[in-house]
Amino acid sequence: MNAAAGQPDIEHWIDGQLDGYTTDQLLDVLLAQPVWASGEGLDQAEGFVHARLTEVWDRVVALSYAAEAREREVGVLVLTQHLLPADERIREDECREHLLRMLPTEAEPPVLAAIIHGVSVLMGQAEPAEASRLIVPFATHADEMVRFSAAAALGGVDDSRALASLITLCGDTDDDVRDSAAFGLGALSDDDSPPVRDALAGLLADDNASVLYEALLGLTRRADPRVVPQVLDYLAQQDDDTVEEWDDLQEAMGEAMERWERIGSGDPAWLPVLMLLEARAMWDTASIGEAIARCRSAAR
Repeated sequence: MNAAAGQPDIEHWIDGQLDGYTTDQLLDVLLAQPVWASGEGLDQAEGFVHARLTEVWDRVVALSYAAEAREREVGVLVLTQHLLPADERIREDECREHLLRMLPTEAEPPVLAAIIHGVSVLMGQAEPAEASRLIVPFATHADEMVRFSAAAALGGVDDSRALASLITLCGDTDDDVRDSAAFGLGALSDDDSPPVRDALAGLLADDNASVLYEALLGLTRRADPRVVPQVLDYLAQQDDDTVEEWDDLQEAMGEAMERWERIGSGDPAWLPVLMLLEARAMWDTASIGEAIARCRSAAR
């Protein structure tokens, strides 16, 4: 197939060569791919269609109500416009209304998961409490794809319903759902309540490495001493170059130090970590010295 004949050349599309393809042709490409597929070529094709939604508006709306679930998925994906900055989205209010009408009636898990993602994208920043109200019921859905989408959508929404759902999802049977919930609580939420800390601490023995790391980072951000042994183990088992490249841990430690600076005190339980960072010259000398001083002072 080729663009000259009016059909997408998928090999070239995968290489990111979009010149000569119409918006309709790239929409055909999206219909031939899994919605949750990833890659630079897919992102380019999606972004192209998103930015030219007006050219295929009637077709996309029709797809979102098609009898075939696969077509509805693609319609929802395009309406969501998730690759565009908020100020560049097209007919955003109409897109949101389409998704909201579909949300209570859609039964196919892949489509429902895409709708939840779309509602989060199009409502999350402007109306987080309402988005949370709509999405929370799907956190207990029987399908793990739907629960994953709910966990991802609720991350960073700091209302009681969203937090309670994420805490529950930290105990999910699916690795990806737990990973998303741990990321939502640990990295995206600033809530520092005991239930949030305890939910993250409960994942420190998780069999999934990604879930464990998200919990570790979330508790490090909060300077929770329960994570000190695992932070030390990680630092001890890595060479300097590898650890220095793990920016997330350094960012989390930075937030812990900022916390101690704000309250004017530290936690002596963190002294072994701080002294190891100092010994390996992995931090600004003045900042690490101040953090060590605060933690030592708190021990007296």
